[in-house]
Amino acid sequence: MKKNRKHWKKNLGIIVTLIIILTGCGAVGNSSVEAPTDGKTETPILTDKSTTSEYTDGIYEGVGQANFGTIRLSVVIESGKISSINVVESSENSQYVTTLIQQVIDAQNLSIDGISGATRTTDGVKNAIDEALSKAKA
Repeated sequence: MKKNRKHWKKNLGIIVTLIIILTGCGAVGNSSVEAPTDGKTETPILTDKSTTSEYTDGIYEGVGQANFGTIRLSVVIESGKISSINVVESSENSQYVTTLIQQVIDAQNLSIDGISGATRTTDGVKNAIDEALSKAKA
């Protein structure tokens, strides 16, 4: 009798494991995009904000408070996008500021990772850019 219980528990464990594995695979499969069955290929509609002219072209200045004081940045908008950001005034680590600026230009928004250990610098840079972009809103 004890021998049958061991096999039953072992088999139940195997069945539960298989269910978990198969359920996980099904979730991944459900998130994929299926190809059209009519043989036609459709071009996706882009809804990313970076592809629209959200901002008016020009040069806009913004100020933020960072770790070591005020940071003043100049944001250049061309064709409705952030083309460059220049440091007007800063007492912050220039390498950090340069890295943060490049992240914003690449992302075309303020949803960036920032720099670990440089939270106040990150916040100051983001606030300065945010202030400049709010002036550039179309």
